[in-house]
Amino acid sequence: MLKKIMVVALVLLGGVSTANAFSTSNVDFFDLSAWDHATVTGGGQVFEDVCGDLDLIVAGTGNSFTTFFGGGDVQIGGNSDQLSLAFNLSAPTDIVIEFNSIDPQEIISFLSAVTPVYTHGSGLVPTLSNNLDITGNAFGISPTGVSSGFVTFEGVSSFGINYEALTDQKFDGFSIGKINTVPEPGAFALLVPGLLFGLVFRRNRR
Repeated sequence: MLKKIMVVALVLLGGVSTANAFSTSNVDFFDLSAWDHATVTGGGQVFEDVCGDLDLIVAGTGNSFTTFFGGGDVQIGGNSDQLSLAFNLSAPTDIVIEFNSIDPQEIISFLSAVTPVYTHGSGLVPTLSNNLDITGNAFGISPTGVSSGFVTFEGVSSFGINYEALTDQKFDGFSIGKINTVPEPGAFALLVPGLLFGLVFRRNRR
């Protein structure tokens, strides 16, 4: 049975695109330190103010174990073969999901109501297919080893994760964060002259 991590939304539209680079400097990662597997898989866990005033509800089914691993990561894996997680946000949000250590025995599928964008992080570049199925192409931690990367969605309020494993003792981790939009430098260059012109115009009319 194939190990599979699938990030699933309730609606699927569009395809996948890729980006050349992604920086986490403008990301506020969710505080998931209260993560409790029994609560998540027992009907759902509510995370209030997970990022500012944003709330998150996570519900899961399956026999794969999850735990908060520290450093912002929720770890999936162990003696397992399947897990589905559904995420619902209290407001549409630009989201990034950072994942690590995807090898040839793993697939991550990111699906959403908007087109997901994949940005490679480290390791050997994975194989991408369908809307965004990510399959690792190597083992081990090295520049040519397991894959890590980022998947971003604009303005989503729901998505999910489905995990299946080829063998036991396969682990992966993920972090979720809110992307804060930063104006392009050119926007300030255009804004300042406009403000100055407005001030001069008002003075001339007096």
